[in-house]
Amino acid sequence: MNINYLIALTILLVSGCTINQQNRIHELLVKKTGYYPRVKDVQVVLDRKDTDAFSLSLKEGMSLSTHKGVYPVLVLKAENIPINKRFVLARIDRVTGRIDPQCEFEALENGSLKIYRQTGISCEQEIPFIASEGFKAGYPIDYAIVSKETYASATAEFIPYPIVVAGDEGEKVEAVVSHPMGTHFQIRASGFHPSERLTLVHTSGDLKEETEISADRTGSFEIGLNPIILGKLGGEAQLVVQRSEGKGDLVLEYPWGTGLEKKTWHERAIFPIVFVANHDPEEQDYVGLIALLE
Repeated sequence: MNINYLIALTILLVSGCTINQQNRIHELLVKKTGYYPRVKDVQVVLDRKDTDAFSLSLKEGMSLSTHKGVYPVLVLKAENIPINKRFVLARIDRVTGRIDPQCEFEALENGSLKIYRQTGISCEQEIPFIASEGFKAGYPIDYAIVSKETYASATAEFIPYPIVVAGDEGEKVEAVVSHPMGTHFQIRASGFHPSERLTLVHTSGDLKEETEISADRTGSFEIGLNPIILGKLGGEAQLVVQRSEGKGDLVLEYPWGTGLEKKTWHERAIFPIVFVANHDPEEQDYVGLIALLE
């Protein structure tokens, strides 16, 4: 009998079968493909731990003009990455927990990246890619970089189609999906006065509820919302944030359930992203994106 199967069977019998152990058994039985072990990288990302030693941010960069139109580009920038150390770059669906490794990379002294993909190994100034599939309105995605040696990691949030409303003085209220069916939301608000008293009026169909709340010392608050109506698969809901200091109310209209699919369809787009490490992207770093877009 194959020795890998004996090892996996021993682990199963001795330890029981938790989800984590299933992943490790699967790792033993699946052969390495391409130039990086995709299954093992999923486990590396699962075992990640946050660090302050390096960081990852996602910001809007320069726009690209192509024969097909003008595209705003997002820059996924890693800073203070250790030189010649192997990292995993992955996309994580925060709602379902699904992990999708993109590749492995090492930051080199000259600012370029040694990139390990299933198709081979290359050295480039950046990693260009197009994000478009599997997104829904309000669904949070994390891009993560994880050290294969220490499991230290940094993440950057990406919400392709945000559900948000902003006030005249910098107030912002955003609905972020927290359930795979799009039926539960986390409301994130900021920009209010410290400890400001607020009244939240939530309406979904014929259901209406009112809640008193106070912003924290930074002028922020979070609260969960459930807009479900029995017998319906989706619809539209509304959250009104009433201010007690004579300021204007904020009104957030948001879809839920199948309504999220409709909103996504109307706003559908592709998102060109360029990943760089330890430097700002330069014009030549966008060449790979232009090729992908054309």
